[in-house]
Amino acid sequence: MPKNALLDELLKSDRESARKLNELLSIIARNRSVYETQRDPAIAQLWLAIVEIYARQEKLQRQVSQLSRPEIAVSKETASARIKKLLKNKKDGSDNDILETLDNY
Repeated sequence: MPKNALLDELLKSDRESARKLNELLSIIARNRSVYETQRDPAIAQLWLAIVEIYARQEKLQRQVSQLSRPEIAVSKETASARIKKLLKNKKDGSDNDILETLDNY
């Protein structure tokens, strides 16, 4: 399936997934020099995508672990209220991205 056909399918079903895939594809395209010289560029592209996804996951894990550190001078009730508000905004669709939500926290 060509790249554009895949994006068209995703746009029909889930614009957010399409945006994330498009962002990932643009990151891979920016790092073309990394995989162009490889024996099998397609495999190198996949590895690059996997590395990018893991990097994002690690960033999220660091942000979540910072929320639970005792040196943060925020009471549990205040933190809980802020998290509930952020989740409510996420459900309402007022925040577009979970990364944005965590950055706003």
